[in-house]
Amino acid sequence: MQVTFLIATERSGSNLITKILDAHPNVCGPSPLHILRVFGMTFYQAGDISHEKTWTDIIEDLNALLQSDFARWKHVFTKTELLQLAEPGDLSTLLRQVFFIEAQAHGKQQVFIKEIELYKYHSFIQWVFPNAKFLYLIRDPRDVSLSWRKSGPHAGGLLSGSSTWIQDQKQSIPLLASWAENGRAILVKYEDLVTQKEKELLRICDFLNIEYTDRMLDFHKDDLTRQNASLNPLWKNLSNTIMENNSNKFEQAMTRVEVAMVERICFAEMQYFGYQLKSEWSILEKITPQHIQSFMQKENTKYPSTMGQPPEHELIRRKRIQQQCLCPYLQHRSSD
Repeated sequence: MQVTFLIATERSGSNLITKILDAHPNVCGPSPLHILRVFGMTFYQAGDISHEKTWTDIIEDLNALLQSDFARWKHVFTKTELLQLAEPGDLSTLLRQVFFIEAQAHGKQQVFIKEIELYKYHSFIQWVFPNAKFLYLIRDPRDVSLSWRKSGPHAGGLLSGSSTWIQDQKQSIPLLASWAENGRAILVKYEDLVTQKEKELLRICDFLNIEYTDRMLDFHKDDLTRQNASLNPLWKNLSNTIMENNSNKFEQAMTRVEVAMVERICFAEMQYFGYQLKSEWSILEKITPQHIQSFMQKENTKYPSTMGQPPEHELIRRKRIQQQCLCPYLQHRSSD
């Protein structure tokens, strides 16, 4: 079964493209539970995963993720079923089977998986899915930063968003270059996706070796997509058609100083992806790290995160992994 991963910064249209492809009759794009991120970030600290207690803990953790109310899948897994999917210690088979079973529940032959910060555990991804493809979605960092400031769950404002964007690109561009060289990766601009949707979707379908269909544009009519859109206010646009005017919004919503700050942080990578600056370099070069730090501190105070704590049962079930390195996941899971 062909598997394709999405590489994207948060607030870049990652859920949109996942659901567009999920609407294709041959592609399953489940709403993200970030299963692979959790295991990819903790696997190397697990010890001997064939040990009975360790394997039982892994099954418990996987079941907790699958039972999470963060997103809903069509297939309802049980611990008994998970224990039957792979021999103790065979984590790669276990994780593959989970995604393949969900695809089969939809009657589909491909899987499209959204994860975040994939560069942190890409070797784990390639171990579990050695033949995977990758779709790299990029969006103008000025609009990403604006969306970040508007989204309550994300702490900080424009500069927190732009700092996240630049970190993601610096780490992910080398992966894109490597995978694209052998035909395993494709670059898609969010702005092209929303303004030239048929053209871009034809290109994406060609990359995935599937036929283009207008059904992808009806993603918002899918019952499961609408249910998941209702679970998270950041996903609410998934119940609507593609917003063709959802680009360059920063031009009306950000001051010249704010635009310059974001452009100073993201300058080199904006050039790499072909995004044109609005500020003269003579202005940008006067912005010092001290200016940026001061501006960011003010924004972090003005825009605190509204994210709530994870459910108590999640904390109990994941106690073992939390003690290692799952805490960052729990802190960010509500904002994806």
